[in-house]
Amino acid sequence: MPKFSVITVCKNEEKTIEKTILSVLNQQYADVEFIIVDGKSTDKTLDIINKYRDRIDILISETDSGVYSAMNKGIQKATGDFLFFLNGNDTFKDDFVLKKVAKIITDYLDAKLVIGNVDFYENGNYKFTNHQEDVLTIFDFQKKFYSHQGIFYSKSVFEKYGLYNENLRIISDNLLNAKVLKNNELIVYTKDIISNFTLGGLSSNLNYKQLLDKEKKYLHNKMFKYQSVMVRNIISLIKYFLPRVYELYYKSPIYKTYQLKTVIYDKEKIWWKRYLLFYQVTKIMLLIYVLQCILF
Repeated sequence: MPKFSVITVCKNEEKTIEKTILSVLNQQYADVEFIIVDGKSTDKTLDIINKYRDRIDILISETDSGVYSAMNKGIQKATGDFLFFLNGNDTFKDDFVLKKVAKIITDYLDAKLVIGNVDFYENGNYKFTNHQEDVLTIFDFQKKFYSHQGIFYSKSVFEKYGLYNENLRIISDNLLNAKVLKNNELIVYTKDIISNFTLGGLSSNLNYKQLLDKEKKYLHNKMFKYQSVMVRNIISLIKYFLPRVYELYYKSPIYKTYQLKTVIYDKEKIWWKRYLLFYQVTKIMLLIYVLQCILF
């Protein structure tokens, strides 16, 4: 069974850090390394962390240049097979998340990312669920980035592609994800909800929208240079207005070059996809039968 390194990055989180810590310590899985990287908090965050110090494997408390700088410090200390980042305002969905993900990793030993869904909260109230398995192609990824609160990374990802780019403040994790996807690494999806994420960070703060747009443009130019916005928009229009034409494109070798190497783990999800396929085939056969009756 895999060993997990859970990395919590925090600074001045006295109101929420305890729930994050307990969320990790209550996991019903034995092989977990818990790393906390604190950005030299000036409130009572460190006092709360020290209450549980004997159950925290590594504690770093020093100034850093941003969230990715802190995450990189955790990565460099981590010894787990898979790494997960649970920041100081978020929690695992339940006490069995690591146990369920360990089963998936055991079934797919070549997986580089294991991705589940994320529940988003604001001011303690549930807002929506980010269904990340909707991202099945490179084009989908360009429209909808993954939330890192739902991603387990194989340690080998950081060994192969390097640490997070600290020059980016918001989407360095998506830059790393893009590298993994473009190299056709194996991704396994699960419909399980991995974590509860609290809105209000840089990526969800409207005050940083200009910076976010700038970094998104950088990512697209760097990773998707030959997949222009115009091409993506044309494909979207074809999909909407000419579904039959899009269907031909969808089945073509061109589309397959953009597909991600993915496995959807949950049997219910696989069953549902088979049902949809059966439904589509039945619909086509019925249409052919009706046309035959009309024409002949």
